[in-house]
Amino acid sequence: MKLTDEEKAMLNGDYGVGVQRSMDLLVRWGELFDADKLIKVNHVHMTCNLPIGCLLELSENTACVRTTATLHAVFDPRYWREAFAIVLKKMGGYARTDEKEFENRMDHFKKLGFLPTFTCAPYAIGFLPRPGDVLCLTGSSGQIISNSFFGARAGRESVSTSFAAAITGRTPLMGVVKKENRFAEVLVKIGADLDPVSFTEADYGALGYSIGSAVGGKNVAVEGLPKDISFEHERMLVSPLPVSGSSVLCHIIGVTPEAGTLEEALGGKKPQVMEVHQKDITEAYRKLTNAKGNEVDMVTFGCPHLGIKEVGNLASLVEGKKVNPNVFA
Repeated sequence: MKLTDEEKAMLNGDYGVGVQRSMDLLVRWGELFDADKLIKVNHVHMTCNLPIGCLLELSENTACVRTTATLHAVFDPRYWREAFAIVLKKMGGYARTDEKEFENRMDHFKKLGFLPTFTCAPYAIGFLPRPGDVLCLTGSSGQIISNSFFGARAGRESVSTSFAAAITGRTPLMGVVKKENRFAEVLVKIGADLDPVSFTEADYGALGYSIGSAVGGKNVAVEGLPKDISFEHERMLVSPLPVSGSSVLCHIIGVTPEAGTLEEALGGKKPQVMEVHQKDITEAYRKLTNAKGNEVDMVTFGCPHLGIKEVGNLASLVEGKKVNPNVFA
């Protein structure tokens, strides 16, 4: 891998042992995927479940992160114990619920300059990426939304490589971070038996889940959606793609900055073509539903976190009403 003089100094330990370890991790990771160089990162957004030992090793002797860095939604064990009297047993590994260990991690993140945003939708609270910005995000929804709506460049990330990117301000130039790897490989057409104008957010979520199952990790272009499709519906469409599959880029023709036209999305390449029909959406609902009756025990909203319009819609539905005492919400 070809490194700049500053990156060589990081790797040699001139900026401290934590930066050296982080740079070594990124170089080895990039070489594994044939990246020939590193690129500067504009924004890191990561989950908080990096074990404290790894957190300390990768940031030893480091005073501050080298880029904008924010934190993902997190399970705070103290809050759940105090607010709801819920205490989970410590499961080890990444699933840690020890209060002291959690507080130590949060304190260290904040000392390094991570902003405690605690959201899986940083774009919804003011962190709007620009076309071409390089992002390291550990939330799959944030990855595909940044690529598909804003034209930013965000690949699939691990917690450790995202943290290393925050410490060094660099990430390998590979995958969809490279412009030539961002063209659509699969063209999805909306079947004649579907009317997306009448779709609910749940219908769009089922549609996205079905598409993700079919395309795997390939870049997608979707043709046939309403021209006035809302942001909320678009978000529900693309967020399931990296859940049922592993795609991180969905070109919505006329919306994605790189896909003003279908030709722009394809970049002169001939894509695999598939159609989606009502049976595909019905099958997605079937896969995602395992309830045996109509009783409701718990209601959760979000993932990705609700936007202000969605919060307003929910508030209007429950205004003047009480939640059923048998339901945890």
